[in-house]
Amino acid sequence: MRFKDKSVIITGGGGKIANAYAMAFAKEGAKLCLPDIANADQIVTRIKEMGGTAISMACDVSNEQSVKAMVSENGETVRHRRCADQ
Repeated sequence: MRFKDKSVIITGGGGKIANAYAMAFAKEGAKLCLPDIANADQIVTRIKEMGGTAISMACDVSNEQSVKAMVSENGETVRHRRCADQ
C-alpha cells in the first residue's frame, strides 16, 4: 500500500474523474478528503464500504477562505502526512 497513513485532497471530489482517482488512492491505503461545491457523499460511502477512510465537504476552490477552512478541517479530521511530503 503505497499511500498508507497519508492523506490526499482531491478537489472536485464529486466528479467522475475525481471518483476514479479517489478509488485508486483508497485502494492504496490513502485517507481522502473530497471537497467540492457538489456532493461527494456517494464516493465517500463506497470508499468506507471497502474499508477506507474518506470525508467530503463543501468547498469553493475559487474562494480563499473556503479553501483555508477545508484544509483546516481536513487536518483536524485526517491528520496524516501528505503524499507531497514523500
